[in-house]
Order: sequence, then structure tokens, then C-alpha cells
Amino acid sequence: MEFHWDLDIGISVCSQTVNKRERNDNMDKQAEVRIESTPKMTDMIIRSLSPELSRQSLRVEIELKGSPGGDQVILAVKAQDVNALRAALNSYLRWIKCIIEINQELNEK
Repeated sequence: MEFHWDLDIGISVCSQTVNKRERNDNMDKQAEVRIESTPKMTDMIIRSLSPELSRQSLRVEIELKGSPGGDQVILAVKAQDVNALRAALNSYLRWIKCIIEINQELNEK
């Protein structure tokens, strides 16, 4: 099986401070990734990763949602530093890739 992972990724790291009531830290590194998807796959990705979203660290905030039409998965990451931003992006993108690959494999059988 050949798998193509084509993403149109827009990542911006900016210096705008984001304050949260629960924490008094600076989540000033940000990235947003939009992945083209079907509404069914978008729902599957969000439901599959919801347990991970409930276990967020103090250094990173993750938001995973579908676009209004369900044709995109939107992954928004805010972090205290670039290392935490990179680690979160790597983890979530790999998990999303695994979900897509497993779904493709099951649909082929």
C-alpha cells in the first residue's frame, strides 16, 4: 500500500502573549494546521484524539476541531516555547496520520 501525506500547513510563531486564568504563563508560540478531510474522517479523528486532549501539559494548549462544513481538521497549538510547540505538533500529526492510514487499510479489506 502506498500512502501519500499531503498537507497544506500554515505555521506561524509569533510573540503575542496569551493569558489564561488557570495559569500565569506565556503561551506565546502558536501554530495552526488545517488538514483537508471528509466530514466522517474529521469526526473520527476528533473522537479518536479526545482522550489525549484531556491530558494536556502545563507547557502546551491543544485545540482540535472540525471546520463548519467538516471538510477540514483544524489543529491549533499554543506553547510556552518552540520545543514544546514542535513536540506537540509532531505527536498530533503522527496520530492523525495513523488514524487516516488505519482507516484506509480497513476500507481496502
